[in-house]
Amino acid sequence: RCCGMRVYWLPDKGFRVFDKFYGRSLQPSQFQDKCLRIYFDNGRGLRWKVMETVVQKLQKLRKDANKWDGFRFFSISLLIVYEAHNENHIEDNTVDVRLIDFARTHTPLDIEEDNADPKGSDYGFLHGLDSLIAMLKHILAMRDPLKRKKKKKQKQKQSVELEFK
Repeated sequence: RCCGMRVYWLPDKGFRVFDKFYGRSLQPSQFQDKCLRIYFDNGRGLRWKVMETVVQKLQKLRKDANKWDGFRFFSISLLIVYEAHNENHIEDNTVDVRLIDFARTHTPLDIEEDNADPKGSDYGFLHGLDSLIAMLKHILAMRDPLKRKKKKKQKQKQSVELEFK
């Protein structure tokens, strides 16, 4: 669920704000296009490198979270921040990914007090990360056919150049 976002829009030199009510209005099938695509677009196109970096950080987070035996995350949020107002957005791909809002998190110590015995990782949390990673990879895959065409053309050029040398 999208709980809100601020997106710097370069053409207007200002922020576009999408609040929690916007997020609540979205159907699950709209999340990818009406949340992720909007968030990673600064008015000059999708920030492909930023998205790749987010995927890498989410994969690392997932790997780490898989080791958090006995932790249960309820209503936790994921904060993703990147520099969007830089005109030279090709070079600036700094990304910060953080977990926030731990008020309802249960640790192994909390669980002992409740006499509960859940073992292993929080599979709901891992499933959420997997879903987000899959959606981002799906968007990134849309760019790849264009990339492959360019590489193929460059490869053909290189082979032609080699033949005539």
